[in-house]
Amino acid sequence: MPVGEASLDPPLAPEQPVEDIEHLVFVIWDGMGLVTKRIGHVPHSDPPRAIIKSVNPAYESYERLADEIRIVGRAVAVWVSRQL
Repeated sequence: MPVGEASLDPPLAPEQPVEDIEHLVFVIWDGMGLVTKRIGHVPHSDPPRAIIKSVNPAYESYERLADEIRIVGRAVAVWVSRQL
């Protein structure tokens, strides 16, 4: 799946494994569409909630009920192609 979201900036090096950055990045269905984000559990939430975070700090995090999201896969590499 090509990833072209601005929310992945700062740029990752071509073919850089996502494991090299601070947290893993997943392709998820967030109840509204497919997104490439970091996810985490909201502690002590009842019903269980997940926090969905962009790599780019310019994009705000948001929460969804755990039942509303589906993990489609894990991003394992990112190609960055930009015109000079």
